[in-house]
Amino acid sequence: MMRIRNHSTPRRRSDRRRPDDRGAVLLLTIVLLLVGSLIVGALASYSVSTLRAMPTAKSRTTRVEAVKSAVRMAMTMQRDLGPSACFDDLTSYNVNGLPVTVTCSSTEAYSTGNDRYGIVTTANANSSASLTGRSGGSTFGKTVDGKLFLNAGLISGVTDVVPNNSVVETSSYQSANSPLARYRASAIAPTVDCNNAGFIASDQYPKTPTSHTLACVGEPWWNRVGDVTGTTRQYPLVPQIPTYQRDGSLATVGSCKVFYPGRYTSNASTLTLTGTNYFASGIYYFERPVAIAAGATVVAGEGKYRGCVFDTDAAYAPSAPKNHEITGKGATLMFGKGATLTIASGAKVTINRRVSSASSRGSEGQSIRTVSFGVNTTAVEVPADQVKLANGTLQPAADHEINIGTNGQKAKYSTSTLTPTNTAVQIDLGSGSDVLIDGYVFTPGARVVVNGAPGVSAYALRLYGGIVAATVALNVATAPATASNWYLGMKTEVIQRKYLIQATALVSGHTVESKSSFEVHQDKSYAINWWTVDA
Repeated sequence: MMRIRNHSTPRRRSDRRRPDDRGAVLLLTIVLLLVGSLIVGALASYSVSTLRAMPTAKSRTTRVEAVKSAVRMAMTMQRDLGPSACFDDLTSYNVNGLPVTVTCSSTEAYSTGNDRYGIVTTANANSSASLTGRSGGSTFGKTVDGKLFLNAGLISGVTDVVPNNSVVETSSYQSANSPLARYRASAIAPTVDCNNAGFIASDQYPKTPTSHTLACVGEPWWNRVGDVTGTTRQYPLVPQIPTYQRDGSLATVGSCKVFYPGRYTSNASTLTLTGTNYFASGIYYFERPVAIAAGATVVAGEGKYRGCVFDTDAAYAPSAPKNHEITGKGATLMFGKGATLTIASGAKVTINRRVSSASSRGSEGQSIRTVSFGVNTTAVEVPADQVKLANGTLQPAADHEINIGTNGQKAKYSTSTLTPTNTAVQIDLGSGSDVLIDGYVFTPGARVVVNGAPGVSAYALRLYGGIVAATVALNVATAPATASNWYLGMKTEVIQRKYLIQATALVSGHTVESKSSFEVHQDKSYAINWWTVDA
């Protein structure tokens, strides 16, 4: 019998059937589908919510941008107008197709000259007029704006000084050194009290084309200086003495020589200014004469009237001192010992009105000031100055001092040694002269003199801040060719003001507001103190 062999190959262990993974792949696929569906569902839900909310969000954004744009427009218009008043109390705009209401209100204003007298003379002399014009050859009736206060002297014969629609006051105040009878009705008349009928009748200041009255009051001259705040008149205060010693110009920007606030006391010789000069905003203290030469140009302080550079240019000049002490706006020139200011014929000089900072309080509105520790003589009586410190407290000028080094060194003011026969400020007007002093000229112990030769009319003199001096002499013969180039007296104006600007839009029952505290200076510089949006 034939045997049938089995030819099949024995199965190796490695050929045994492996586990089947097709079920695992299916599970992963299901998981991915579930995750994807969740993502798609969330995106769909978000898209639906966004689409539903889009009109509301767009409307809100439109309202917000509308009020913000309206505030920007209002600030631009206010900056262009300056600090005199609101550009408009209430106005409406159409911004982004939406009606927007804008209101403006003043919240704080800094001004100088509130009821300040145009000229106050302080000397006790009874033998000559304390406010004089040109003794002969004058063809120019020199108007003075603001009230006048004359502490003593003659009122007769002053026929070319014209009080401009104002009051001329004389004083019946009496002290040991200010006798009651210190006026004269004429050069040969006996001295009389200002209540004397003959003296009152001797008023020969011109009353045409303007008019004035003559009054006798029982007040000393120092009760008639400074500005009125509320019902009180504040005798001008003195800023604290500058910290840093300077010798002269420390930087040059192009052709402009730059000076920095400080003490110019290390050299007794005259500081003569030639060429083009800029005194950066702040306090300057001199114990040496300052002379501005013919043809020179000088601007002191940044403000309404521009200099050859700005304060920022001065601060960042390559050779500027590290501690430049530039503060506030405008400049105040303080004079101690025998320091004086002379302006030569043909010079161009501008002193911008001072707005102080916390570290230089007391300098507000003052351009030129002599330091007084107190004078009590038969020639003149001057109260002792008070220094206003950074914290707002007062200190007698004679006691005021600051530390200037680590070795106990201190800086102090020195009282002015000028007398009523000395000239503290002399301005000589000639062809090309342009002198503009925008703040107080306060030299109660010495004279202020302005000279101008016959026939010379190509000049400008504008003293806007008032004058207090022992005597004032206006020796100017001929009027300027342009009438507006003469101003002497007190011009009251706002230097800096803060405003609250508010824009409101109401759309479909929803209100959105934008508010800003906006501050603008007379020179059109500005600051945004805060700005909010309430949607």
